[in-house]
Amino acid sequence: MSNDENYSSIEAILNSKGAYSNFHENRRKIIEIINDLDNSQVFNKEYLINMLYANTITILESYHSDTFIQTVLSNDVYIRNFVETFHDYKKETLKMTDIYINYESLSVKVTKSMMDVIYHNIDKVKGMYNDTLAVSFPKDLTKIFLAIKNRHDIVHRNGRRVVDKSKRRTSTGLDDNVPLLIGCYCQRIMFAS
Repeated sequence: MSNDENYSSIEAILNSKGAYSNFHENRRKIIEIINDLDNSQVFNKEYLINMLYANTITILESYHSDTFIQTVLSNDVYIRNFVETFHDYKKETLKMTDIYINYESLSVKVTKSMMDVIYHNIDKVKGMYNDTLAVSFPKDLTKIFLAIKNRHDIVHRNGRRVVDKSKRRTSTGLDDNVPLLIGCYCQRIMFAS
């Protein structure tokens, strides 16, 4: 990502109407489309459902990243917490002669690091939220992990599992409720802070 693209992305995040509002609006749209598909005779409905399923995880990622980045960049204490606890920084060394150069570019480095995180890596994100913001995620993330794994198979394997090459179920049962499930999960994170 170029510096201009990175700046545009961070500007959009900082000036957005709110990560949870954006998340909720996108989740609502997905639910509406799923309901419309249930009441229609669309050919290859399974492909559309798969795309919506993958998009549900995408809005979850956006919620995680936008919330985290907005919150961290709004407070020097959070920036310091991030720098002191971000695992990727622990292996870096700094010479005293470079301290001011690094200090002057610290906000750029922190912003780039936060933008580069893959926010559907829940274990990493959970640690970042806890270490930086003292926000705990819900204890049982089994259904979220399963939804992310299903999304991975949809995006990278056309919906097939590695082990048995069978199609994952995405159009019936629990999976139709993924937008609702993820909405409840995000509310629990939001109110835990």
